[in-house]
Amino acid sequence: VVSFGADFLETFGNPVANARGFAEMRSRPGDGWFAAVEPRLSLTGANADEWIAVRPGGEMAVALGLAHVMLAEGLATNGGAALVDAVAAYTPEAVERQTDVPADTLTGSPVATENLLL
Repeated sequence: VVSFGADFLETFGNPVANARGFAEMRSRPGDGWFAAVEPRLSLTGANADEWIAVRPGGEMAVALGLAHVMLAEGLATNGGAALVDAVAAYTPEAVERQTDVPADTLTGSPVATENLLL
């Protein structure tokens, strides 16, 4: 699971219900990995397996950069040529310049190295 700027354990929607759902997910060993892409280390980010600190407003660029990596490395199962073209400019290096997220975070994160549906 990847959260892009949604601090759901503190302020997003119903924090109590979200915390219960998060606790349920975490109670199943080996049944989930969680990354939070946020500008500040919130309660959600602090409880993530990986907190990816991003320049404010850069969450979408990180998402597009992850899609670029997944498609380029053949890890995504859907998308087609239109999606490949749409994310072509979001190389890890370009995303690093826009967001301050190191390029190797995009290429080395379990978000980008697992065979996920896109």
